[in-house]
Amino acid sequence: MGVSRVTSPARQEWDNSSIRNERVLLAQAALKGRNENAYENIESILDVKFGEAGVALMPRVSLIQDSAVLKSLHRFLVTAPDLDAVRERLPATV
Repeated sequence: MGVSRVTSPARQEWDNSSIRNERVLLAQAALKGRNENAYENIESILDVKFGEAGVALMPRVSLIQDSAVLKSLHRFLVTAPDLDAVRERLPATV
């Protein structure tokens, strides 16, 4: 025979809040990991296609935080004709 445990509404709310916070933190960590991977892939393409001049654009790439924009940039870089086209696609430095 088990003992039932009564939990106060305040405790339940705190538990629910903790679970939500944990989920948000996990989602943020996953997004950060995806973005870091995207930055590495973009840097690799810039290096292979354009050498040091391409890699020098990474500070501008790092201004992009949106993973969908990073993915789009990655796809664009595969066929980018030259560095001028890449520069036009990147945000200006601050």
